Amino acid sequence: MSNEPWAKPWSERKLKRSEVHYACDHLKALLGLPPKKFLLKTVLRPLLYTTFLLPLKKSDVEYLPVGGKIGQPNGEWVTPTAPEKTSIARKKSSKTILYFHGGAFCINRPKFYRSLTFPLARTTGCRVFTPVYRLSPEHRFPAAIEDCVASYDMLLQSGVAPRDIVFAGDSAGGNLVCSTMLYLLKGSRLPLPGAGVALSPWLDLEGLLCASRTFNKTRDLLLPAGCGYPEIVSWYADKEQLHDPLVSPLYATPETLSQFPPMHFEVSGTEMLLDDARILHQKLQEASAGNRPEKYTIFVEPNEPHGWQLFGDAYDVAMESFHRIATFVNGL
Repeated sequence: MSNEPWAKPWSERKLKRSEVHYACDHLKALLGLPPKKFLLKTVLRPLLYTTFLLPLKKSDVEYLPVGGKIGQPNGEWVTPTAPEKTSIARKKSSKTILYFHGGAFCINRPKFYRSLTFPLARTTGCRVFTPVYRLSPEHRFPAAIEDCVASYDMLLQSGVAPRDIVFAGDSAGGNLVCSTMLYLLKGSRLPLPGAGVALSPWLDLEGLLCASRTFNKTRDLLLPAGCGYPEIVSWYADKEQLHDPLVSPLYATPETLSQFPPMHFEVSGTEMLLDDARILHQKLQEASAGNRPEKYTIFVEPNEPHGWQLFGDAYDVAMESFHRIATFVNGL
């Protein structure tokens, strides 16, 4: 059999950095379409769900879509079947990852995220549950947070201990990792999870606190220069809500942040959301008041597209990220 890349099955392809950046350049054009509701529903969602297909390695995991029952959150379970072979700890983890997908609060679903959740489950040895949460513009703040809380409550009701649950998410999902914790701290009867992982989180919806929105505007490999269109933000929340920490977690108070569990952040040095991660990481360390500030960690990848982990098994740089996440999760 030929060893040429094009002779291999699609699921076994390995992507070069140049190929990933080329794909992102084309996707960037699609994301740069005018932010109109009819284009979102008739063009962007259908195209993303059907044409942006990544190599997907299905071995050593089982996946099970769930939902449909009254009161049961919809979503998808991904379970590693050979953690003694695939996880960095060479054993099954006691942790469960509750993964909130990204997509500017208005696109994506668990099936589209298998290129991320499959290798995440394999490398960490954890079960991963990706909930379906309500999207804007059909459903506005705080609908997505309420659905994330419901999924968390489902895990707790099933007998999983809070300390064994890790919230994780990317982009808008990274926002939901933090905003869901803030919601729990605001007066929910539910305890905080054991930890959180935020990948290129979108934490300041107005963008006033983040200089990287400007200095990385032309360097971002995926997000178009108009990232954070007022229209897209307005689909999710009203203008007067943008400084609410449940909408923009960067506005959370030091007193509140001091109660956060261990957190790990990953972000690219060339993306516009760079400062979202860096600022919250710094705020968490300062709020810890010397009480184990090392429990808040961050890794800045020099030059990768926003959400590079979605390239999964096919991209070595993505796999390096999953290994860092696995080290964090298994070290809790």
